[in-house]
Amino acid sequence: MKLLSIGNSFSEDAHGYLYDLFKSVGEDVYLVNACIPGCTLEMHWNSLICNEENYLYQFKGVTTKENAALRDILTSEKWDVITLQQVSHYSGKYETYQPFLADLYCEIKAICPDAKFYIHKTWAYEHDFVSSNFEMYNNDQKYMYKCLCDASNKA
Repeated sequence: MKLLSIGNSFSEDAHGYLYDLFKSVGEDVYLVNACIPGCTLEMHWNSLICNEENYLYQFKGVTTKENAALRDILTSEKWDVITLQQVSHYSGKYETYQPFLADLYCEIKAICPDAKFYIHKTWAYEHDFVSSNFEMYNNDQKYMYKCLCDASNKA
């Protein structure tokens, strides 16, 4: 299987463990993360349309190239699975997903017509996390988790 994630530090964190998980159950996977730390779906969309070379290319959890273009990554392999991820602080705010998620899906689907698409759901911040981004969720981990589940399910 060839799996591509388009995300940020949360997809980077997940990929740090994902290859070993596949390997532990005897599954062979070609695993790439296209990552811009702190990147929103809107930023992914703009980067794709403008063909910007601003992605970290991470293979099996290790950065192997900097300043990669998303379009080049998308055309480099025949991807079986592509995940898209909203930045964590907006992950519970569905209104921040659109129109960028739909636009990304349509553009990427045209490039990779046989790929299956999934939302990479982030996780809620720690209950004692201090950030203005957490204030959007009343500094409440359970509330943030409910919001991000609702938004990612709707997406």
